[in-house]
Amino acid sequence: MIEFRAPNRAEMALRQEWLADPEFMSYNAGWAVEFAGYHRDTGCVDFPPEVRGVWYHVWVGGVDRDYWFVEDARQHIVGHAHYRIEIDEDGRRVAEIGASIHPDHRRRGLGLATFAELVRRLKSPGRVDVVRNSFEETRTGAVRIHLALGFRPVDVDAGLDSGRPVTTYELAFGSLSA
Repeated sequence: MIEFRAPNRAEMALRQEWLADPEFMSYNAGWAVEFAGYHRDTGCVDFPPEVRGVWYHVWVGGVDRDYWFVEDARQHIVGHAHYRIEIDEDGRRVAEIGASIHPDHRRRGLGLATFAELVRRLKSPGRVDVVRNSFEETRTGAVRIHLALGFRPVDVDAGLDSGRPVTTYELAFGSLSA
């Protein structure tokens, strides 16, 4: 139903289009982000050409992080997905994940398929102990997707910087079936 593929450098302009699209980035609006290129009112993020090369080098094809475009069955780019692995305070290797499907392609099952593929890619033994994602409970589609994949809520942040409580969902790989 979906395929992940690494974008080429020329396609970073599409990433900028998405990051500058208030509808695509609406989930990102209203946070207290300390980044000069972040637009709190829309959630949009500046991604000018002069930073794309460095960003690409750090994110695409990395060992402890990666970024892909998501293509549907017709090979249309419909969104993106990424992860970053860090060691948490308990010494666990935690993959922080994220994905977004373009608004024109939502409500077709692509979000579930995308997060399922992220989980599949991180599931190999020894890769990570936990997969984690955090978002507001009002994002009911995201809640349904994560619960369907076996994630469990583990923490609620009061959302002091935004006034919106954020729930952290985790999937411990020891609990996955083969």
